[in-house]
Amino acid sequence: MATITELANTIDGFLDNTADREYLIHILTGMIFLAQLRLDLQNRGIDPAGAGANRRAQALGHLRACMRGRTLEWFDEEITIKTNWELTNLTDGIGQANLVAVNGRTALQIGANGLNEAARQSGNAIIKLRAVEDPWNEDWCVAGGRPTNLSVNAPNASNGTTVVVAEIRFGQAVWWLKTRFPTVEEELWDMMYGTIRKGDMTIDELYRKILRIGRRANYRPEELRKKFLDALPLPWLEKAEDIGEHLPLDELAKKLYEIELRRIARYKRDKISDPLVSNRASRQIYESSPVSTSQQQGISLEDMQKAIQNALA
Repeated sequence: MATITELANTIDGFLDNTADREYLIHILTGMIFLAQLRLDLQNRGIDPAGAGANRRAQALGHLRACMRGRTLEWFDEEITIKTNWELTNLTDGIGQANLVAVNGRTALQIGANGLNEAARQSGNAIIKLRAVEDPWNEDWCVAGGRPTNLSVNAPNASNGTTVVVAEIRFGQAVWWLKTRFPTVEEELWDMMYGTIRKGDMTIDELYRKILRIGRRANYRPEELRKKFLDALPLPWLEKAEDIGEHLPLDELAKKLYEIELRRIARYKRDKISDPLVSNRASRQIYESSPVSTSQQQGISLEDMQKAIQNALA
């Protein structure tokens, strides 16, 4: 059987540069990995789409067990510590109680509850939230699916927020892996050229991401600190300057995260929006992640709980 590199070499003439070749190897690696995993699950009699959460949990467990090193770090950060599945392109005013009832309705029926890709469909178009039913080839692009720690929010909850369904299923995890797992080169490029931004990440998520990529590139502590500060929006950068630039990165990130937690807690209590806090962070922050303290870098669950308690006191 040919190796991945040999397969890439056979079509090297079609590629313009080394980056294209590395990307091809990345794609081929993923295809072969999933094919091998599929065969292994078949041999074990595990159906990832089968009835019962136990079967799905077994399939996800085997998927994770195949990973090592940086891939495992990414999988845990993106999927293992997340509890549910959010549909970022669908809000909860549809009227149907579950996704089975929503799936297959037309864009006209979904109306203003469809966002982004879901809103760009023609009126008579059938909106398939999960474009392919096969768990090995699901497509959640239109629905904007992603792992989350947000609480479950039914399609008919009418809270004015995005729909969130319970648990992350095997097909969702595979789709996220296939479409979101970055190559080493992509991550280092983002770090090198300063394109990483806080966005809707929490301070802790941003800190762990900078730390993870920086370790791969052998960045010195002062370089990591600069990259972290560069990724902050201006209001958070001013907070960092107020706290003190002399602090090591881990202490600075911890203090900023405590501020973020307090502001989120205040928002939860007083219902007053805060420009420093993203909607996603404010919704998910009370959901404890199923990850041990040893896996968290810099900020523990105890730190989080203490900050929230202090803010609500």
